[in-house]
Amino acid sequence: STGVDKLRQTPEFDFVSAGKTHRDYELMKSVMDAQNIRYKIFGAKSSTENEITYSELMRFYEKSKFICIPMKVVKPVNSVLIGLTSFVDAIACGIPVLMSDNSLIGVDVEGLGLGKIYKTGNTADFEKQMLSLMELTDEEYTAMCENCLDFSRKNSFEKFSKRVNELINES
Repeated sequence: STGVDKLRQTPEFDFVSAGKTHRDYELMKSVMDAQNIRYKIFGAKSSTENEITYSELMRFYEKSKFICIPMKVVKPVNSVLIGLTSFVDAIACGIPVLMSDNSLIGVDVEGLGLGKIYKTGNTADFEKQMLSLMELTDEEYTAMCENCLDFSRKNSFEKFSKRVNELINES
């Protein structure tokens, strides 16, 4: 049985979210509470909420169907790279994401089948994208998880670092 199969049988949470920088937990909570979504938010060394260690966080990721990366509107727009750690962790664990469109991560999340993107700060769009994830069939969900694992295998940090180093040395 693969990790995807194990995860999918009885997830304890629909969504887990972690991080402190520019997170829009108010929007996340209001929508998820209204829809009776099972979720957990962690502060990750920020004292935001439920502060835990990184290894404990990974255990909660394993119990979640999706990872939510909700960002606040940042001024100036497109000025800050945010959510990268949460994104990399989720994808490496084979867990699809729901994230705002202002992260600057530079990955076509929807096009690659890694999850859903919502318009930053837009409650209605957050809800729409969240519900579209919740309504995935088992087959669609498993395929999305496999897409995450495939993306993770093809885009290792080592390869990324090597490419960045090559670009720096070219200039």
